[in-house]
Amino acid sequence: MSSNRKIYVGLDFTFDQAITAVGLLKLERRGVIESGEYAYGKHYLASPTAFALNPDYLPLQSASLAIAEHRLRDGGALPLTFRDALPDSWGRRVLEAQHGKSLSDIDTLLMSNADRVGAMVFGENLPLLKEHSDTQLIPLKDMAEAVRKLEFSMEISPEMRRLLHRGGTLGGARPKASFVHENHRWLAKFPSQGDDHDVSVLEISILALAHQCGIDVCSSMLEKIPHGHALLVKRFDRTGPVHQERRLHYLSAAALLNVSYESHGGSYLELAQILRRISSNPSHDLEQLFRRMVLNLFIDNTDDHVKNHGVLYVGHGQYQLAPAFDVVMQLTNLGYQELAIKPQHHDSKISLALEVAPHFGIHEQTAIAIIASIKDVVAQEFIPALTHYGANQSLIERVKKCLKRQYEIITSA
Repeated sequence: MSSNRKIYVGLDFTFDQAITAVGLLKLERRGVIESGEYAYGKHYLASPTAFALNPDYLPLQSASLAIAEHRLRDGGALPLTFRDALPDSWGRRVLEAQHGKSLSDIDTLLMSNADRVGAMVFGENLPLLKEHSDTQLIPLKDMAEAVRKLEFSMEISPEMRRLLHRGGTLGGARPKASFVHENHRWLAKFPSQGDDHDVSVLEISILALAHQCGIDVCSSMLEKIPHGHALLVKRFDRTGPVHQERRLHYLSAAALLNVSYESHGGSYLELAQILRRISSNPSHDLEQLFRRMVLNLFIDNTDDHVKNHGVLYVGHGQYQLAPAFDVVMQLTNLGYQELAIKPQHHDSKISLALEVAPHFGIHEQTAIAIIASIKDVVAQEFIPALTHYGANQSLIERVKKCLKRQYEIITSA
């Protein structure tokens, strides 16, 4: 049994300009195997502003790019550059609830143009038509109630399903929705039924901590809702007010490294090597990535996989490291980083961070000073941040115990 699908790829940068048609993706299934090809359009290639959607794995060229065969059970042949544009598991759950059936990756791409991360859009025909993001102001408590009902498989109105469709692809699988705050696009992350502590309080405390460690983070707020708190984070892939906003092209570390989400592959060192080549400000971005890696070691963030790092296109074939997001203490002390510090070395060790510092353009003494500074900020500011955001005593005690165990793990031989 075989089947073929083709979709056009475009870039939708601004609210008031037509979508730029970029290329054509074709996928062919033969039994359990999928393969395909991608080609940039002639008009796009002739544009002086044309750039590669992925500098290494979808280079700008006139010849078609063959897409290698992959088994469907391994994710199929959809390139990771386009897979980045798929909703995460929560967003997919909302879409499937909305349509009452499971959806293929291609169908899902076609249904989620307006609010996905980045600037890519998809369509079955040309010209590609705009699907404007909703700018309606919706109370957070209504969003939270819709999230809760959907999680418990309770009936919710079609309008609320449409509302929750405004999720994203960033920030893992937690319930979320995009919304408008003070005329700018934000993301609301809600409690999940499986939480055994206030995840939003913990995450906003860590964002504040990261900022004090010299790490770029987005503006964030904590809001009380009927069943806990919602974490509100300003979207970094949108700039300007909603009626004049600009969308920014985004690539995850998975797409940059060509490492699938499920593979547990990739490393900070390899990501640093790519940033050296493509960053508009390599020294800044490399130090930012190093600081982020070190903070993750100290706070037991082992969920630092290739989808939780990324870059934004800034023009002239160059990118910048996106702000840190989904930085969450796991409270498990596994001593294992999902993103290896260097290839095949997943151990949570400060010694490994020091070893790879030269690959980030950081001298040993500077690396030692950065590590000491982050250690001091975590020791002195984490608990006050938790207290400031209203963490209960149980969570504070869990964090204290986790920090103590984690320090022993990351500093042991």
